[in-house]
Amino acid sequence: MSLLFTLSIDWGLHFFYCPLSWVQFNYFESENGNCKILPSESSKLEPYLQPFQIRQYPELLLYHPSIWSCIYRSDFLHKNQIRLIEAPGAGWTDNPYFISTMCRAKSIIWSNERHYYYRRTNPSASSNLRDCKIPLLRALELLEFVQSDGLIDPVILRYIYKRCMLHIQIVSDNDHYDPVENGPLVHEIVSKVPTNILQDSLFTPQECALYRVFRDRRNLE
Repeated sequence: MSLLFTLSIDWGLHFFYCPLSWVQFNYFESENGNCKILPSESSKLEPYLQPFQIRQYPELLLYHPSIWSCIYRSDFLHKNQIRLIEAPGAGWTDNPYFISTMCRAKSIIWSNERHYYYRRTNPSASSNLRDCKIPLLRALELLEFVQSDGLIDPVILRYIYKRCMLHIQIVSDNDHYDPVENGPLVHEIVSKVPTNILQDSLFTPQECALYRVFRDRRNLE
């Protein structure tokens, strides 16, 4: 991480962002602790080793919020009053933190070097979703950020809405999804996402179908 720190100082960045690599140890298949390294989707992007703003590369808003592999300027965080949401269990709280820092930063550098590994070996980890309310509440917090920050850039909004629909798709495909408990939260999310996403090629047919279903509260009854 010393290289990242040096580059951050040299460029005067608000933060330096690196992708996350997933690590899954096959403890149940191997007694010698062998591991399998699976790169994240974000690692497929070309490294942008020049300062930029998120509007230039908004697709970064769709990838894993690897805030633990970032270096942030403390004055940037203090000035913008950016803090992690104190949610029970802290599940998925890196999502709103990630979006707020990306959208408010005036200078970002992206690197595809591996500096951090996420070990998906804990069955109770938030990655192994059991409580479907968690990603839905985080999606609502993203939309609250849009409103409170007065965000109007259509390029950035498009990808934030896409991220919210990805949260809905993750939940709807989950075995623990409960339509009675989780359906109203999904409805609240889609009610805050404009209908023009239905004509946007960024959104998949499945996402558009989910949007149509949950936009109508009668489908929750």
